[in-house]
Amino acid sequence: MNTLPKVVTIVGSTASGKTSLGVFLCQKFGGEIISADSRQVYRGLDLGTGKEGVPSLSFPPATPKRQRGERKRESRNSPNSGSPIESGMTTRLINDIPQYLIDIKNPEEKFNVHDFKVNAELVIDNMISRNRLPFIVGGTGLYIDALVENYEFGGRDNKQKNPPKYQVLQIGIKIPRDVETNGRSSLHQRIDKRVDERMQQGMLEEVRGLLDSGVNPQWLISLGLEYKFLTEHLIGKISDLDQALQELKYATHAFARRQETWFNHHGDVKWISEKEEAVNIVQNFL
Repeated sequence: MNTLPKVVTIVGSTASGKTSLGVFLCQKFGGEIISADSRQVYRGLDLGTGKEGVPSLSFPPATPKRQRGERKRESRNSPNSGSPIESGMTTRLINDIPQYLIDIKNPEEKFNVHDFKVNAELVIDNMISRNRLPFIVGGTGLYIDALVENYEFGGRDNKQKNPPKYQVLQIGIKIPRDVETNGRSSLHQRIDKRVDERMQQGMLEEVRGLLDSGVNPQWLISLGLEYKFLTEHLIGKISDLDQALQELKYATHAFARRQETWFNHHGDVKWISEKEEAVNIVQNFL
């Protein structure tokens, strides 16, 4: 019998609805979310990385192990399990569901897969101590892989696979590619619509504000996608905004294909297209 703690990952391409599914499942199963997104760790990178919810500075402490005679630990679905304290661990709340490892670094500060794994394991241990089910949600495949395969990083490009620390259920969101309107797949339509919506919400102003605050444009460009093309527009490398946005959309289409390829070749991902499918899979896992 496998007695390792249970963890659920939700993966898929950009714009596939991972966070929405994660919040839905957390509400069903008493879970909390860890973001596995290499850009959401940075403060001020909000619209371009698709952060949701509202910021919060509270982080629940671990619940001490019960001593003999103490009352049983509260259930996953109890709203009072764990007393929030401020401890420097920033969260965001999406419909009262905490989401961790967001807004923990300033722009240009170093953060890599090793840092993610160390921080994610600390948060997972905290969730488990409070009888919460950890949901790892994101599209950075290397981050997900590091947790699932329990890699130990010993230096540059040096990793060692260790025995697993968790029982992991991997759920992937599959967006059909055979549904097309005006020559665009449904996923491409979602990507393009999201770019347009974020522009209306002020994504260009967000990038301009980062540059005005002194963030190195080359660092923003190195992040790719939204920050690359909007920065190149603002510094004059791409003079026409419409051209920058079209290049951004095409680049995001290609990025989504690379994400799908990664997750198809890494781990035992159970692909779903409806939320209720995921509910059944998680129930069977638990």
